[in-house]
Amino acid sequence: MLLVKHGTIIDGTGKPGFKKDLLINNDRIVAIGDFSGKKNIEIIDALGCIVAPGFIDIHSAINDQAAQNDTKQEAYLREGITSIIVGHREASYAGKTKTNMNGLRINLGAQIEYEPIRQIVVGGDIERDLVEWELKTIMQIIEKAFREGACGISTGVEYKNRIHITHRELKMVASMVAKSGKYHMTRLRDEEIGLHNAIQETIAIAQETGATTVISCVSAQKGHEAEMKEIMAEIDAVSQKTKLFVECTPTKNTILPIYMLLPIWARQGSLAHISETLENHEECRRIKAAMHIARPELIKIIDAPQNTYLTEKTIETIAKNRHVDPEQALIEIIRQTKGEATITWKNINIKAQEELAHHERVIISAGNAML
Repeated sequence: MLLVKHGTIIDGTGKPGFKKDLLINNDRIVAIGDFSGKKNIEIIDALGCIVAPGFIDIHSAINDQAAQNDTKQEAYLREGITSIIVGHREASYAGKTKTNMNGLRINLGAQIEYEPIRQIVVGGDIERDLVEWELKTIMQIIEKAFREGACGISTGVEYKNRIHITHRELKMVASMVAKSGKYHMTRLRDEEIGLHNAIQETIAIAQETGATTVISCVSAQKGHEAEMKEIMAEIDAVSQKTKLFVECTPTKNTILPIYMLLPIWARQGSLAHISETLENHEECRRIKAAMHIARPELIKIIDAPQNTYLTEKTIETIAKNRHVDPEQALIEIIRQTKGEATITWKNINIKAQEELAHHERVIISAGNAML
């Protein structure tokens, strides 16, 4: 048996912390109280420390290679995170529910990602509506993944290769989630259909299917605080009728693929298509006219495959070095890296983000903050 004594217990119910001892047997908490009389037992003195349940990070950016290279995962454990959910992007656990994680010191749950499954079934022509046999095949793959232990599914319809996912497909996914007792993590569609319409689409699907739904990566971006409040007001209005939640990351930066700074109509299709578009001078002029980078000094390249000399440089620095304006520099970087660069952008209103984090429908995740 193990005795954790002198600590301040925070039990997760919302009530204030209290001083008690914790008795553990076979990795289970068996009693909370005063066990000062216990003898011949292993003791951890938690004086001055908080004793609390481990946090669950529902949006981990870790991939399987990183997990295998660092099985101790001390960065998570030092922040009190003992369980992570992976599978939010193609480069990680897309389409996989079982991975070789021998020796990993944190609990790991894998969700599946809808788009890679869709691509496998559809092939290269991803922008068209799906026919019945394709939808049935996708459903069979998802059902199999759920049976094998996937805890949920993600549909990031904001991104370039997922904008074409239809309302019908999202509703199909959500219905399967509700039937299986899993969850659906999604993102709001971009400005092309308007914020109100994007929220209403997600709310309608959650109401009609009864699926537990998490809107991912909602943040209080500078200049867009009113939009964040609109999202939460819409969710509050249906809180008694839906299992709808919001996930946000307590960070002052946003981490994005660099192509996300292009106008939405300029980031349709594959990365190859975007790069090809940026080779067209007329299209470049049109794109540049539609962009305005107000604070280029706040946007930094953190990953640039095959162009590592660009990393840790801001858009402002690169623009000055090339004697061009920030918009032109951005276009050149996307063209040069074939759209594969990643940026960090200091665009979060910290005070508004803290207010968002305290909302009862918000789930806090580490997400990209762990990078």
